[in-house]
Amino acid sequence: MRITESQLRKIIREEAARVIVEGPAPAAGSPEIGPGADLRGRNLRGAILKGADLSFADLRGARLYFAKLEYAKLTGADLTGADLGSANLRGVKLGAAILKDADLGDANLERAALDAADLTGADIRDADLRGANLYAANLERAILRGAILRGANLANAQVTEEQLAMAIR
Repeated sequence: MRITESQLRKIIREEAARVIVEGPAPAAGSPEIGPGADLRGRNLRGAILKGADLSFADLRGARLYFAKLEYAKLTGADLTGADLGSANLRGVKLGAAILKDADLGDANLERAALDAADLTGADIRDADLRGANLYAANLERAILRGAILRGANLANAQVTEEQLAMAIR
């Protein structure tokens, strides 16, 4: 298979636009990425932020679909209206995070810590939440159709039986 010069330029542009931050201390490598960062409305599609510390970051309206955020720290972060569709959030710490009206459809949230998180109106369709901690999470009006909740801790969570009936338990 041959790649034309214009196809190659397009691939290079797309790869150059990706945000790549790995490791426990991403703030050292990038002044924009770190605890309390202001990333409102930013396009971080496909960003690699494995293990990044974005605690208390402002990610309202951010586009993080297909992002790789495994084991990242987003404790207390504001992700209101953020698009996290198909993102890999395995083992992420989202305790007390605000995810109102966020799109988490098809996301991998396996073993994620979502204790006391506000997921009001979030779209969690077809997401994998196996072994996730949703203790005292607010799931009012959240869409759980097809979400996998096997082994998830829902103790003291604000969720209805109707919502749970649409999920896979």
